[in-house]
Amino acid sequence: MELQCPSKSDEEAPPLETQLANIAAKYDALAAPTIKDKDMAASDLAALKPVFAEELAKVLAAQKAAEPTSAAYMAAAADASTLQAKMCCARDFHMLRIAECDAKVDRINTARALEEEAAKAAAAPPPEEE
Repeated sequence: MELQCPSKSDEEAPPLETQLANIAAKYDALAAPTIKDKDMAASDLAALKPVFAEELAKVLAAQKAAEPTSAAYMAAAADASTLQAKMCCARDFHMLRIAECDAKVDRINTARALEEEAAKAAAAPPPEEE
């Protein structure tokens, strides 16, 4: 009596639902760190608002307290301009982080969809020949 090892073609593939669940789990695990990074970037962006509002209030108070033609007024205006530039740079930085995370999640979702379609195609019955 001879023992034979079953080949891959002899083994039955798991049901389609199991394959799709495994694919979903795999890609969800890949996307999770990126989604966490996106959430952190979004919270960092949201944290800028109160900081900007507080600093802007100080600059505007200094500007209101000064005479419109005084050096203090011009300094406050320059500070307001500098503050705006800093906040725009900070906002753009965090928005770029969010956009990069979105792009990465999109690539992961595309790969997931392709793998799911391949699994569905492999599980589909062969077309009937006439």
